[in-house]
Amino acid sequence: MGGASAQVAYAPNGTETQRHAEDLMFLRLRSLDGEEKEYKVFVSTWLGYGANEARRRYIQELITQHKPSYDPVISDPCLPKDLELPIENSKSKFTLRGTGSLSQCIDQQTPLLAKDLDCHDDPCLFGGVHAPAIDFDVNHFVGVSEYWHTTHDVFDMGGTYDYATYSQKVQKFCARDWRSIQRDLKSGKWGKKLDEDKVQVLCFKAAWMMNVLHDGFGIPRLTREFTNPSAGHNTTTDLIDSARNHGFLDPFTSVDKIGGVEVSWTLGKMVLYSSSTIGRVVGPMESPEDIYHMVGFGPNNDDLYSQGEFYDPTGLVVSGGAAGALGHLKDIMGRRIPGLLLFFTTILVVIWIAIGKEGRNKVKDSTTRKWFKKRRKVMGASGIYERLEAGEVEEDVDDGIGGRQWALQELKPPTSRVATPVPSPRLDGTASSLFAMSNIGRNESRERLSRPVSRDESKGRHL
Repeated sequence: MGGASAQVAYAPNGTETQRHAEDLMFLRLRSLDGEEKEYKVFVSTWLGYGANEARRRYIQELITQHKPSYDPVISDPCLPKDLELPIENSKSKFTLRGTGSLSQCIDQQTPLLAKDLDCHDDPCLFGGVHAPAIDFDVNHFVGVSEYWHTTHDVFDMGGTYDYATYSQKVQKFCARDWRSIQRDLKSGKWGKKLDEDKVQVLCFKAAWMMNVLHDGFGIPRLTREFTNPSAGHNTTTDLIDSARNHGFLDPFTSVDKIGGVEVSWTLGKMVLYSSSTIGRVVGPMESPEDIYHMVGFGPNNDDLYSQGEFYDPTGLVVSGGAAGALGHLKDIMGRRIPGLLLFFTTILVVIWIAIGKEGRNKVKDSTTRKWFKKRRKVMGASGIYERLEAGEVEEDVDDGIGGRQWALQELKPPTSRVATPVPSPRLDGTASSLFAMSNIGRNESRERLSRPVSRDESKGRHL
């Protein structure tokens, strides 16, 4: 809690995380050993609900309710007894006079929480803000800034919050005469950390803090079963025992330092940034700059990376790829394609083995025969070849297939073994005989040639 606003951040239990996933923020940090830590966190800010702004609204409401009386003095139970403070608005002057009643102060502050405002879904906290239900068995809150100063500076109760003891101390302080408080202040009873202005509003801030904690966030008071906590009870011991019996311990603690480091609202930013400087263990085919492993935060939905909504520790938007639905699909499929290929390959291998040798042969025969048939038809062939020897060709066989006649003519045996002289003109005009040698070696051996034939013809030859 600060002067102008109040904030809260917590990770709901598993049930509430699933039920209210759209209300959460995704946060990724990294520990010192490089291990990634991911959280689904609810965060909210209430502007105008800080201690100083709440007091300003409170005074305005006091004036509004008091105006019909025309009395310039307004009783204020949130000020120490007999303390008078002049206030002015645009038209009138008033004086606030303290009555020092903590219970009345809490009651008059309660409407400022605006718990009657509608919110878009149940449950609601205050100020019209919806939030997942808080499980105090899981969520133990730490309060900083005003929570620490209001409990520690005067009442010396920083740390584990004890409602019964704290409320008693606040009630006793506020009921004191203002002059006696001034004497303690001048004597340095509370050191130099307080001045008169801070002490004047301490009762209001203490009451407001309790209102926000208990009526706002619902933090248990732990002492409702004690009809009179001050009568014969060791309050601290009873509170701890009661907390254990109710399933929670220390539901709220105020802190100033942890491990010697001052805690403030800026610490979260520092943790986020410093976490991003720690290297992670990089696995095969992974990049340390991979957006799916970066330290940062964004909305807890499927568009976290594809719609430019993931933020790095500096607050800049990190692009996860091409914008839009296609870019998101590409990002998803790009990460899954290797696994899908391996899966389908494994399935095919299992099927190939399961159908047996006979089945595999049928698959190979059917696929290869169809492939060759299509290929040979494109080339003008019938698709089935057989071996023919020279001299075994019937001249009158013709199925009209392109290129058949040429093959038959080429397979005809020569009519004579004697070389035939071929006259050829000479440069000097005389003729000489040249022997055509193209057919000499053709009959020396029975050359095997291939030609296309029809399927019916092929069957007849085999028979």
